Formats: sequence, structure tokens, C-alpha cells
Amino acid sequence: MPLTSGLFYDNYWNADDILFQCWASFTENENIESDTPWHVLCAYTRPEDVHWNKNLDIRFYSTLEKQANEGHQLNDKDLSTAQQFLRQWSNGFLDAYKEVLPSKFTYLFGSLHSALAPAVHRAFNAPTSASSQPWLKYLIQRDTLCSVPPTVPPNLQLDTIFKQHFDVILSSSPIPRTKQYLQTRISASTALYERSTRDSPPIAFCVTAPDRSLSMLWVDPCYRQRGLAIWIAENRLLGTNGMTSRELENAHPQGGAKEEISASLKAAGAQLMWSHADVDVKNTGSRKVCERLGGVRGWTVVWIRVEIEV
Repeated sequence: MPLTSGLFYDNYWNADDILFQCWASFTENENIESDTPWHVLCAYTRPEDVHWNKNLDIRFYSTLEKQANEGHQLNDKDLSTAQQFLRQWSNGFLDAYKEVLPSKFTYLFGSLHSALAPAVHRAFNAPTSASSQPWLKYLIQRDTLCSVPPTVPPNLQLDTIFKQHFDVILSSSPIPRTKQYLQTRISASTALYERSTRDSPPIAFCVTAPDRSLSMLWVDPCYRQRGLAIWIAENRLLGTNGMTSRELENAHPQGGAKEEISASLKAAGAQLMWSHADVDVKNTGSRKVCERLGGVRGWTVVWIRVEIEV
């Protein structure tokens, strides 16, 4: 199986000269839309930063996801192919960066299609307990949103998140994140403030992740039931680094998109823009927000932590 690596741009690290690493199981000149299964793995954490993060944040995309969404039951051969790719990538990664990686850290496979979870478990002999509970994937297309970002609500100020509020922002969610990570997402954030000064934390904020998903959305309890969650999420998606476009999609393939999205991507001259969100099945509030944004429920995903010793 060919295994090539390339650098795809994303301002994850808030600097134009920094890229994130991408490994793919096809060559540059190979048609990735052929019948041959392909896999793309993107490492969102720079190897030298695993020391403070202790996690290597990974997204794994595959044509097998699309097959699963279309009703195909993945068999042992399908999963073995993905398993082989993951082992081959891991061996190459550990060998290439052994001088900068800590002795112990974690592979964090995020937003992984549930059908591919067994391939990860087998590749790294990880117990099933390493997987999170299934989350629902919602797909949001640009044409379901307003034509322009909505007007700022009266008496509120629109801005980004700020370093001085990182403690408050981190405490708003049980999902473990770090101040270093928030630093990388300032340019991909939208926040509402009560006054022009920034001495008080925002009353609402929304952050998009490197893959353009809605990763953080919060409204102060005192300001809920006013539609601010919908407002700020829509404003964020229509802002800088809010949604992914067809051009980025071609450079950063994501298997398993719903049938309508796949068809749109193939349409000549199509300029599709879309985002997505992973939502806890029990989180009815977030599910309603996604649905109000025109989000369509797709498949289920899991997050898998694999402990690594170098």
C-alpha cells in the first residue's frame, strides 16, 4: 500500500508559515475517486508540541466511511486494510519524530466514524473502553444559513475570545482542553461582550476547530432563552475559518459525507461550503441548535484514546 505524506495548510497555529501534517494512502498522481480504497490521516498537533499537550490530535478519513453510510457492512478485509494503514502510519511517525516526542503520550482519534473504530482498536491493541460513547454527527450546509452574518444584538459587542478569559472558557465545558489550544483558535472564534472593555469574560462564545467543525459553543445561563446560541453559531460559521469549501475539501478529503453533499461536490463549478458538529445524543440543547442551523443528522462517531510508549 503506498503511503505518501504532504503538508496541507490550516491556520491551526495562527501563523501563515505553519502547516499540519497529512498522510495518505495514494500517490499525488493517483485518482482518489477510483474504486481503490483510500485513507487520509491528518495530525493536528505538531510533534514538538506533544510534550505540553500529551495528546496527538488526529482525524482519520476513509472511503470506507462513505460505504458504511450507504449501508455497506464493513467486513474483516475492509477493517484489515484500515488497520494496516494505521499501523504503517504510526510506525513511520514514531520513527520520524522519536527525538522530539515524549516517552509516553496519547493518540486521540477524534470524530472517528463508529464503523471504523474496530480498525483502531485492532491496530493498537486498545481495549473497547478506550472509545467514548457514540456521538451524533450533524452536517451543516452554507445555503441553510443567512446570506450575511446576522446583526449584533443591541447593547452587545462582537469580538474574539481573549487570553485573559481562558480560565472561564475552559471551565464552561467538561471536555479537556488547554490554554495552548485556545491560543491557536483565537482567529477561529466569535464572542459577545456586554461592554467595550474586555475586563469581563464574554457572555457567549463559539469556536470552530481546524476541520471547521463547531467545537465549542456556550452562552451564560443569565442570557439563555434569547436565541444567542443560534446567533453566535451562525455568525461564527459565516466568519473567518467558519466553514470548509469545495477547494479545501479536494485537498483534505473527508469520507462519509451525506449523499447530497457528495453529489454537490461532483457538480461542475459547485461552490459548496459546509461544517459539522459532534453532539452528545443526550444533549438536546445542542441538537436543537444544530437543527435550527439546518443541520442534518448523519452518522455516529466516537473519540478513541490510545496510550503510546516510545
